[in-house]
Order: sequence, then structure tokens, then C-alpha cells
Amino acid sequence: QELDGKKVLIRGFMDPAQQTPDRVSAFRLVTDSCGCIGKPQVNHYVEVTLKDLDSEFRTNMVELEGVLSVGEVEEDGFVTSLYRLEATAIR
Repeated sequence: QELDGKKVLIRGFMDPAQQTPDRVSAFRLVTDSCGCIGKPQVNHYVEVTLKDLDSEFRTNMVELEGVLSVGEVEEDGFVTSLYRLEATAIR
């Protein structure tokens, strides 16, 4: 919660379950590149939105820079998000 609203640098993998041949502007960032941990739970990923950017789907580790938001987002009574990143750079 201390990082809510702060600029951060974070590394991880694009969720392989979301792999697409198209360019992406939003994806889940996970710690596992092969999907071996199964479907990630809401506290195991960061929802990433690329601000004024898009990217091909990458299987290698990515490094993202942007502003982190921390807190529950609910839809239909279910928590769907805890961590969100509005990324201004992807490497």
C-alpha cells in the first residue's frame, strides 16, 4: 500500500494464458513464464495498461515503468484486481 500512486519499476512475464498474435495494450504481469502455476489468483498478478503504447506479446521477461495503483476493485461482488500499473515504458 505504501507504493500506491508511486512510480515503480517492475519485472515479470506477460501471462501466457493471454497470448495473442495481435499487439497488446493491456495484459496481466505474472511471475511465471510458462503458466506452470495454473490460473493466477488475483493477488498473484498486476493488471498492466500501456499508456500511449502497445507491444507484441513477449515470452521473455519484461521490465515496466509506470504508476502503481494498489487496492481492491470489485465487479459483481467479486474482487477482480488488487494491483494495477499504468506503464509508460516497456523494455
